[in-house]
Amino acid sequence: MDYESEFIELPGEANPLSRDNLIRNLALGAGRSAGTNDLQTATKQLQEWESQSQFYVHLQAVFMDQDLPFEVRYLAILQLLNAVINKHAWGRASTQGVNAYDKQRIRSQLLVASYREPDDRLARQNALLTAKIVRSDFPREWPNVFDDLNATIGGGFDHQNPIHLLQMRRALELLQIIVKELSKASLKLSTLRQKAPELLEPVHHIFQSCSERFINISDANFSIDDTNALGLLVPTAGIIRRILVRGYQFPHRDELAVRVFQNVSLFWLARAQQQHPAGSGETSSSMKALEKVLLQLAKMHLELAEDNPVAFVSFPGSAQLQSTYFDLIRRFAETYGSSFASVGRKQRDGSLSDNQPSLVEKLVLRGILLLRATLRAMSDPNAIRARTDVEKEQKEQVVRVLHSEFFPPTMVQNLLEIIVSKYFVFTASDLQRWEDEPDEWEAAEGGDTEGYRFSVRLSAEKLFLDLVMRFTEAIVPSIISLAHITMSNPSIGAIQKESVYTALGLAADKIFVHSEKNEPRYNFNDSLPPLITDLQNRDPSYRLVRRRIAILIGKWVHIQLSKENRPLVYQIFLHLLDKSDELNDLVVRVTAGRQLKEIISDWEFEVQPFLHYAPDLISRVMNLITEVELPETKMALLETISSIVEQMGRHIAPFADHIVALLPSLWDETGDETLRKQVIVTLLVNMFSSMGTESKQYQEFALFIINAVLSPESNLAELERMALFADALDLWRAVLDNIPNMTASELHPELLRLLKTSLIPALGMDSEARRVALEIASSYFLLIPAEFLSEQSFIVELLRSQAPDLRTLKPEASAQVFEVVEQLLRAAEELNGAQGVQTVADALVESGFMQELFGGLKEAYDAHQTTGPKAIVSNVQGQVETDFFSILARILYTSPEIFLSTIQSPATGLGVDINATMNWLLEEWFSHTQELVTDPPRQKLMTMALTHLFTTGEPYSLGRLQQLMDLWVSVIESLTEGSEDKNKDSLVYTPPSGPFEASEGQSAGEARRASLQSADPVHNVNLKDLVKYAVGVVIQKCGGPERFQEEWLVNVDKEVVEQFGRLGVV
Repeated sequence: MDYESEFIELPGEANPLSRDNLIRNLALGAGRSAGTNDLQTATKQLQEWESQSQFYVHLQAVFMDQDLPFEVRYLAILQLLNAVINKHAWGRASTQGVNAYDKQRIRSQLLVASYREPDDRLARQNALLTAKIVRSDFPREWPNVFDDLNATIGGGFDHQNPIHLLQMRRALELLQIIVKELSKASLKLSTLRQKAPELLEPVHHIFQSCSERFINISDANFSIDDTNALGLLVPTAGIIRRILVRGYQFPHRDELAVRVFQNVSLFWLARAQQQHPAGSGETSSSMKALEKVLLQLAKMHLELAEDNPVAFVSFPGSAQLQSTYFDLIRRFAETYGSSFASVGRKQRDGSLSDNQPSLVEKLVLRGILLLRATLRAMSDPNAIRARTDVEKEQKEQVVRVLHSEFFPPTMVQNLLEIIVSKYFVFTASDLQRWEDEPDEWEAAEGGDTEGYRFSVRLSAEKLFLDLVMRFTEAIVPSIISLAHITMSNPSIGAIQKESVYTALGLAADKIFVHSEKNEPRYNFNDSLPPLITDLQNRDPSYRLVRRRIAILIGKWVHIQLSKENRPLVYQIFLHLLDKSDELNDLVVRVTAGRQLKEIISDWEFEVQPFLHYAPDLISRVMNLITEVELPETKMALLETISSIVEQMGRHIAPFADHIVALLPSLWDETGDETLRKQVIVTLLVNMFSSMGTESKQYQEFALFIINAVLSPESNLAELERMALFADALDLWRAVLDNIPNMTASELHPELLRLLKTSLIPALGMDSEARRVALEIASSYFLLIPAEFLSEQSFIVELLRSQAPDLRTLKPEASAQVFEVVEQLLRAAEELNGAQGVQTVADALVESGFMQELFGGLKEAYDAHQTTGPKAIVSNVQGQVETDFFSILARILYTSPEIFLSTIQSPATGLGVDINATMNWLLEEWFSHTQELVTDPPRQKLMTMALTHLFTTGEPYSLGRLQQLMDLWVSVIESLTEGSEDKNKDSLVYTPPSGPFEASEGQSAGEARRASLQSADPVHNVNLKDLVKYAVGVVIQKCGGPERFQEEWLVNVDKEVVEQFGRLGVV
């Protein structure tokens, strides 16, 4: 049938699901002679059939028809596989038309379809499908799948019969993928472990029978029988690996697992010890298959050592395995690396001769990682988990074995020498990439090194660090001696120097600690002269040394660099960043640009000595940013500039315009790279902080970024927007913080628009974003208080955004919210006195904020009335309750009348009158202030507020005269303690003479906050004077001292009255 004939779209009823219609649509969907319209129609038709019964059964039938074109069959199995992976057809929540009967029919054909499939690509897709279904359906719906597979694998077969061979190979490949699927799912490990022994036995038997012929083979002339045997050997190695690593919790305790590990490892040892482990001669598919087997077994060793070190060490022969890996590392070291002269050697086709890693290199890489794993098991107490006494005893035994058999002293010393002298050396391909792709090479070497697991040299650096950490006393003296010899001998070449300097940098921390107490000693300051000599060497190979010197100084600057030598270091970096010197190629200069950040960000950095070198250093790094092409390299250099901006403060001014001018184009180049955008935003934040009030000219670009991220109409993807949200808020805060005092009309219009459109949404974000948004709100009402406070509806919305969470906030978050609300009340008082406070108080009520605050205090009061096992615990306690009372105290101190009218609404909401409300509120307030408020300014604020309430002469206040007098005595004594003048209040500061000005290092925003704080009544009112005034007012209201004595003072304990009298208030 011609399935590629013209396709005519028909209504659903006229195009029913059938084998022929399905094949026709699959042919078009696979793109066989189909136009765009036909392809879309076919795709739509296939989607419509998905909900029909029999659709996936038909798909499997099409896949199994070997007479159909490959593309049609491939699309059929992909359709079925995707439906299972996405759980459209097979999951518990499946929505498509696969009933239990259809599932059973599909399952019944899966194994057969694999056994008979000659095409490896199609067989693999069917194996993946089978594995997914086994994971889902075994054992409930498909209990016999492993029995069926075992019957095939464990049964006899004719090696000469191609049909039998294909069936056996497919069965093993199928089992390999199923075991892999089960081993990935932690919930299915029990299934794998249950089946592990019965699967391992027959697979091991096949491995043994197939591997014998390859133990001593030394050439590439594989016979057809060898090729067939390899076809079975590859999947068996994969199965054994996963079963031993994941199929047993304690494989070293299982006799079968131990036997299998020994046998497969003996095969690996026999091959690994040969000069050509996978044979010599031209690479063939058979040789590649043998390589796969050896790599699978090496991966098994590594995974056991990393994930189950007790098992690996406990297996018989594991010490010999590690010794063999070390021998591979030693042998390979003889040919690893290069001389500088080897750069540029290429094959006739132009490719590098050592560009692709050989089998031995891959095995060496796994050997290095295995040494790291066993070393970690010996050194890290957390590497081996031991819960029971038996496991703890076994752990101790394993550590002893590792010490004595795996890492003898001679082996450690030899390993150190090999790593430093051989594996720290760049290969010819490394150096060629340095020449051909300097930008990319430097980014790979100087950036993130998480790819060390795929690089012999980088993994050797990690192993070196591990050795230094574990065998410090044995290794560090050798490194120091080597460094002294290298620096004192001018005849030593660049390759060797670069290796020694690499070791000197990596081990810097341990070398410094060792040198403080032991011989031989090392002082990095003494190394600077010989390093400068190296920088003067004009040999082309010394560019390697130049790059390494930059890294070396970047490491040691945080550890040991004298103040006197810092200018010398700046000169070194000026030299390394000099483009006119031909030895300072792009790699050298970019490395120096990266490492300059370490020099600048050091804790002991001082601005003044740096100023002389700053112009040239900044200029050269900025020029370098325009020269490099890779965006990530640009961003790394920009981070260096950002550190310079942060450290130089106002001294950055001469360079600021040039730096900021680069940023818009860099922003455009970032695309959707969030991390690079964050670097730009951080630099801008540092620029505003450094430039202070002189940063106005940079507001335009900053506001563009803020708006691009925070605006509801942002064009950024949602994930990118959320990732940049906190950074944009930081930038917004930095802009506001560095605006000098001005009116709203003088502000950039975008700042006012952002206030109205973006602040309230930000206040509803997570805790960190909310903290910054609250500070932004504070910045606005301190900068333009009149305009801010005139927007009553906006203040209501601001407070309403915080009200719902008041009672559940943790102390830190509560302090952030209430600090801003308290500042708002203070700013309103400074601007309009009691009328301003009334405005904010009304907003507190209208927004529901006061109701939540009041309800929280009532909740705390009720909780404190309960005791015993059934006592109520309130979240409003301690610091949180202090925050609640602070808002009431600010309002009450300003005006008792405003206070009483403000609490009227929430009191009514609680269903009690004002007198009853004041009784429980004052009981809680006095109790909390006396017992739990320990911060002197807070304690004084509470006392001042309650003293003002006392002046009303209301019975609910006068009735608590003893509590109030007790509080007066306590707080006044603490405020006058240590002073000879008992009339002096330690919290009262001398107000500034004239306008408040920012001090050095203080931003304009910080100055505004300091100004508001300096005007705080807590720091301007003497509490003793206030009490004296209040007592006089109340005595007068009561009709004189005698009436006051008879009606109220008589109720106060004599001791309290005497203590109060000694204060000399009245």
